[in-house]
Amino acid sequence: VCSSDLIYYPQDSFGIGIGGEYIFASVERRALDDVREGAGASLSTPPIPSYFLHVDAHWSPIYGKFSIRGRYIVHWDGYASLGFGIVGGLGGAPPASATFAVGHRFIVNHWATIRFEFRNHVFVGRREVLGQMRSDLENYMMFQVGVGFFLPPFLGGGGDA
Repeated sequence: VCSSDLIYYPQDSFGIGIGGEYIFASVERRALDDVREGAGASLSTPPIPSYFLHVDAHWSPIYGKFSIRGRYIVHWDGYASLGFGIVGGLGGAPPASATFAVGHRFIVNHWATIRFEFRNHVFVGRREVLGQMRSDLENYMMFQVGVGFFLPPFLGGGGDA
């Protein structure tokens, strides 16, 4: 999965952003198919999305700092985001989705961060099962690790104070 976000923070604890995730490959589902066959369930393999696009509101209510060996002070914040978007690559019109995330951002200097995030996308998927179209609620959960940059770099947060 490749992910990218662009977030504007008009205040320290609130931001508005756009983002997306692109899925390069999917996990094979052989074990799941074996369980379904053994339980007598009808086999239906849902199409795998290839991308998610979303608009989010970010809220960062927790802020702190800690010292590493008494020499370096690392600033961090915990955040949550809630948003909506679309899911692509399923064939037909892209369905609407809801997304939420929680994460931590560690500010390593005045212009860069390291981010750990758990994100969930929820949408109604449609597929054909035994000749009939069916809908179901689909959930895609992702754990992401990434880097972030403050633009312009000289106005970024963090520091060694």
